[in-house]
Amino acid sequence: MCRLLGIVSKVATTIADGVGEDFSQFTNLSCYEHGDGWGVTLRNGGEVVSQKCEKVAYGDENFDKLTQVSLCDAAIVHLRWATLTLAVNYANTHPFNAYGASFAHNGSISGTQGFLSHLDDEDLLDGDTDSERYFHLVASLGRRSDGTISFVDGFQKAITLIESGYEYSSLNAMCLTPETLFVLSYHDKSKIDQRFGPDYYDLSFRRSDSNIVVASSGWPQSGWEVIPNHTLVSIDRHSLEMNFTPLGVSDSLAVGR
Repeated sequence: MCRLLGIVSKVATTIADGVGEDFSQFTNLSCYEHGDGWGVTLRNGGEVVSQKCEKVAYGDENFDKLTQVSLCDAAIVHLRWATLTLAVNYANTHPFNAYGASFAHNGSISGTQGFLSHLDDEDLLDGDTDSERYFHLVASLGRRSDGTISFVDGFQKAITLIESGYEYSSLNAMCLTPETLFVLSYHDKSKIDQRFGPDYYDLSFRRSDSNIVVASSGWPQSGWEVIPNHTLVSIDRHSLEMNFTPLGVSDSLAVGR
């Protein structure tokens, strides 16, 4: 399992300044279970910087530079906790970049070898994680006839496919494109590790006049609003408008979720 953080800002800022004084508490999560690598994607206007490392984020000079010095108007941050016995290496570290987008996932999905038949181009895969296959599944299922990608459609179709026959703990994800930060809250609360509380998979947001910050739980988030489970949030990079799209499931599928 992993931790996610995303920010969209009207003015260029550092991630740390945009989040505020509690950002160090988010970084500190990498000192415990979430220390199997880190990744950051920054967008500032049309410029994109994406960097990742299979080491612990806490105390990493490159992580500190990207989050405390580099300016951005949109970003995602991922702290990895490797699951499903997947290797801790560079190729398996989030975020994954393709299609002009950057994607990070929190959770596990079993049997994703079955995703491969749905992918437009299996050769784009660098590692062997369920998360990277999930990203390419969303993009492939969201591809329109003109070659562009609707990530809203892609997430909806991917969830329908996964619910039809795959075991998962959480499909929580962030996907940053040139225009939008997509945040998916979709998880099975019955699969939460007993060491953690019932809010472990929750994604919450804080909105101000200048920015929107969205993140996983586990660090101080006083006054933040929880995103309902089974919801896709689209945040416009320019206006900061937030759209909430419920992704319905049947009563039988919703048990415990």
